[in-house]
Formats: sequence, structure tokens, C-alpha cells
Amino acid sequence: MNNASAFIRRDRVTRVLTEDGNFRAAIVNATATALTGQKNHKLDVYSGYFLAQGLAVVAALASFLKGEERISLQFDGNGAIRSMFVESLQVGETRGYIRPADYADKRAIGIPASAGLGTGTLKVSKILYNRYEPVTGIVPMYPESIAQTMAGYLANSEQIPSAVSIDVALGDDGSTVFAGAMITQAMPGANADDIHTVEEAIATMPRLSELARSGTQADEILRLALGRNFKTVGSSPVDFFCRCSVERFKTMLMAAGYDEIQSMRKQKQNELVCQYCNKHYYLSERDFAELLTLLKAQEN
Repeated sequence: MNNASAFIRRDRVTRVLTEDGNFRAAIVNATATALTGQKNHKLDVYSGYFLAQGLAVVAALASFLKGEERISLQFDGNGAIRSMFVESLQVGETRGYIRPADYADKRAIGIPASAGLGTGTLKVSKILYNRYEPVTGIVPMYPESIAQTMAGYLANSEQIPSAVSIDVALGDDGSTVFAGAMITQAMPGANADDIHTVEEAIATMPRLSELARSGTQADEILRLALGRNFKTVGSSPVDFFCRCSVERFKTMLMAAGYDEIQSMRKQKQNELVCQYCNKHYYLSERDFAELLTLLKAQEN
């Protein structure tokens, strides 16, 4: 493969429902999203490979939600990648970060999930309309792959038989040239034979990256997987995007209290870093004065 430039375009997720109502599916090309996340966090090839998988699959999952609803995946393991957090809104705003272990092995290509995340847990949280608290589920991670872990979660926690495909392809220079995911789910009307047929079709399909490289469009890939007519029920752009701002940081800092912020000011600890997107903010003297004035007023 050549470098990533041939694939870079604005990412998009497409969601469909078969005309018989027995299956729904979502497919996402998250290549640009993955590249932005890798660049923002200054990741090496190894860490970037896993973050690309997480960003792709969470964007596909989010497409089944509504509007500003969002889903997050928190992977915690004992491998070279100690933890990974990814989050996406249905509107396509996607972000995430990764925390390698201190001893992280830096092998790059063809790495099994067991060498990266190892064994541990996956926590799935959904922020949904009309729900006061997040809907949360925790399941064990399958060491074989992130895709298998996600399929296990959907089957066991949400009781939805699902096939999950995640593909990240690297170029000769180690850069990500493709990152994508496809989720196919059986609806209540699907019978065992139909489910088996779709599972067989997905198992024998070429890799998503190979199909993308050959110019196969999203609807054509879905037709290969589903083997039946469907209607598109959603299609929206996906971007690596974070809503952090210096004002949000200042609001959170108010909880630290007057003495702590005064100490930060004296020690010139004015740098703030968003863990989700790695954007750096710097508090000015005016910012410190504003925070201290507000906190002093609260004491009176």
C-alpha cells in the first residue's frame, strides 16, 4: 500500500435496514478520524493501530442512537495497551485516547489484541434521551480481538445477535491508510437460517480495507454482507471532534477551591490538557484573577 493520502476524505457512517425488517447494519470509514486522533495524541504505530480500531467501532455503534445521544467504550486490560477510551455521538462527533503500559512492546503490524489490550474488562456506557443515568454494562474482554469483544457484549448484554468487523490497514511507512468497521445485527424477526446465511457471507468477505481500496462503495459492501435488499435509514459524517474549551476547564477548576487555584497561580501551573483530544490550554493572569474573584464571592 502507498501512503494515507489516497484514502483521506471526510469520514461517513451509513446505517441500513433490510426491506424484510430482519437485519440492520452500519458501516463506517473512519480513516481520517483515526489519523486525526493519532496525530493529536502523537501516537506511535502500535498505539495508533488500536486507537483506530476503537474509534471506528464506536462510531458505528453510535449510528444506532439518536441525535445528541452518545456511547463510550472503556477498555481496561493487562497488556501493552493498559487502557483505551473512545466515545461517539450519533451526530458523528468522535474522540478518544489510549494509555500504553510503561513496558509497552512496540511491535507494529499484525498484532493480536491479546498482545495489546490483553485480558480485562470492557465498560460500555450510553447517555440516552429520557434517562437520568447512563446505561452501563461491563463484560470481560476476549483476548483474540476487539471485534469479538464487541460482538460478545452485544449478544450477551443487549441480547442482539451481532457480527462485528473491524479493519485497520497500515501503509509501508506504518501510517494508517484505512480504518473502518461494520456491525450487522439480527432483528427479532430473523430466523436461524437467515442469521447463518448472513454470518457465512460476512465470514467469506474480503477485508474492508481491500474492498475500499478496490473502490467498492459502502452500499455495495453492505449488499455483500446482507445478501438482500435494504433501505438506507441514516448517513452522516464522522469526525474526530472534542467539545473541550478553556471555559469548560475553568468551570471544572472551580471545584478545586480558592487555595488550590491560588497555589497553581503562584507556581505558574497554568497548562491544562484535555485527555480526550490532547489539546493544550494556558490560563492567563486574567483567567486566574477571574476564578479567584468568583471563588471569593462564593465564600461571602
